[in-house]
Amino acid sequence: MAAALPRWPRRLAVPGGGLLLPSRPARGLRHPPQLARRRGLRRRHGGDRRRCGARAQGLSHLGGLPRLQHVLPQLPRGRAPPRRAPHAAVLHGRAHLDRGRLDGGGVGPAGGDPGRPRGRVVSLDGISDGGRFGVLAIDHRDSLRAVLAPDDQESVSAEDITDLKRELVGALAAGATGVMLEPEYSIPQLLDGTLPAGVGFTAALEAQGYAADPEAAPTRVLEGWSVEAAAGCGASAAKLLVLYRPDRPHGTAQERVAAEILAECRRVGIPLVLEPLFYGLSDPAARRAIVIETVERFAAMDPHLLKLPFPVDPVHEPDRSVWAAACAQITERCHMPWTLLSGGGNYESYRDQVAAAVAAGCSGFMAGRALWGEAALASPSDKPEIIADLVAPRLSELRSIVG
Repeated sequence: MAAALPRWPRRLAVPGGGLLLPSRPARGLRHPPQLARRRGLRRRHGGDRRRCGARAQGLSHLGGLPRLQHVLPQLPRGRAPPRRAPHAAVLHGRAHLDRGRLDGGGVGPAGGDPGRPRGRVVSLDGISDGGRFGVLAIDHRDSLRAVLAPDDQESVSAEDITDLKRELVGALAAGATGVMLEPEYSIPQLLDGTLPAGVGFTAALEAQGYAADPEAAPTRVLEGWSVEAAAGCGASAAKLLVLYRPDRPHGTAQERVAAEILAECRRVGIPLVLEPLFYGLSDPAARRAIVIETVERFAAMDPHLLKLPFPVDPVHEPDRSVWAAACAQITERCHMPWTLLSGGGNYESYRDQVAAAVAAGCSGFMAGRALWGEAALASPSDKPEIIADLVAPRLSELRSIVG
């Protein structure tokens, strides 16, 4: 029997389109009476039709989060993410996918344990276009403070961060296949109409504070936030960043975190964008081996999408044939789509990396500071012009490369 399409977005839809979001901060998401009566809602949310917010799932690494967590304070009206075709992934079994485009084709279990249940289809269409990803990454927090005020990061206010994200999303999101947001400064703030209807978004799960010492503790979910909360606010996918080195003991704990969060995403019915990112690499020549081994370990978990760094250091390795071979190694190991992160580097170099990666089977990009870094540093009076004349053409250029 073919896997059925997920029904949870329909349950949350309201007349005229959109997603009704909660107004009470401390009790989880609450459905209005007319939605609570929809068939299956009680079964979907564990017998209590009032709650679809975060419930503690016994994940040991979450650091003792409260059993009932509030999701978001005073959320505005959002909208359900677009769900067009079942060509992304199947819970508890992989879909038959074209690594490059994901164009059509049947959906069924592939690889892995043949005894695993088929589960429900989970689509990445909310953040892609025909299986191609051209995503605006704006879910930065600590790293954005470091850009805005490297010598005094504490001086960057929440309003500063939200205002920048609002301006970037308002001007650029319509030209992207999706936007990467987070629950501190952009969800729900940018769901007030700033994010155009029909443009899906990812919701970051990870808490901040990891940059100072990546091995101090495993990645944890932001307090008061959860996979269920991400799904409940209308996100097209959840996103988890894990700082990771396969050659360090800390890597085992990070693998465990990723596996537990992926299992939770499967339970809830939302795709996971998994971003394993290396750190502390002093030898540029070692980068390729580190990235490839990282891909092997995390691809084995069957995430829905991998967001990856370029596999070679473009400064120390200018040979484009080496670039192509390294990207092809990733594609060979990925039975799911993968996208290229920008990592805050030079735009021109990133553009060339995207071209090489896409030619080798990469499904697109999720670009942040390399795309809009100059706009972040511009004065308020110059910012609109820089976004319009520099950043927007860059986004269009990257989209044309991806196809």
